[in-house]
Amino acid sequence: MHLFKLSVPLACLLYHFILVIITLVNYITFVRYQNTAQELRTAYLAFSVIGIIAYGTCSAPLFVYAYKYGRTWSLRLGRLLLGIAVMFLFSSLPMLVIELVQLLLFDCKFKHPLDGMCFVLHLIAAGVGGCISWFAYLRAAARCLQNWRGPERQITDEAENMPNKEFQLKLVKRSQLQPQTI
Repeated sequence: MHLFKLSVPLACLLYHFILVIITLVNYITFVRYQNTAQELRTAYLAFSVIGIIAYGTCSAPLFVYAYKYGRTWSLRLGRLLLGIAVMFLFSSLPMLVIELVQLLLFDCKFKHPLDGMCFVLHLIAAGVGGCISWFAYLRAAARCLQNWRGPERQITDEAENMPNKEFQLKLVKRSQLQPQTI
């Protein structure tokens, strides 16, 4: 799990730290003085603070745990995915929506280079974080369904014989975690 010769949990830790700091600096220097609705500026500040809190209390410890203290690969991966999902839900996605609304209010032009940089960084974080969170959810849901419903069912092709008294489907071997009966 390396990205540009850097461990993925460490890269996530640094990327989201830089993103949170740049977002706060953007608010302090430019956004609070812009000619937009007060609600939009307040939402920008609120989600900047929520992003800092989510990063500091939840995501950063999960990234550090995944980077250094996870004993098994599955524990590391689970903590990493949870940290990415938290930052996606509480920081990247809401900030991307706010940045997009600001961009549309200013006729698709960035008022400052820092606005453009924040928009691109939040776009990358929301895109990657959204895909990773979605696939992690699909994996967890499939695992729960497989544990709950049992082994997969065999379905015959139309070209094959249909099950009858002479021809029976082969039973699928159950895994160790699955019950004997369904």
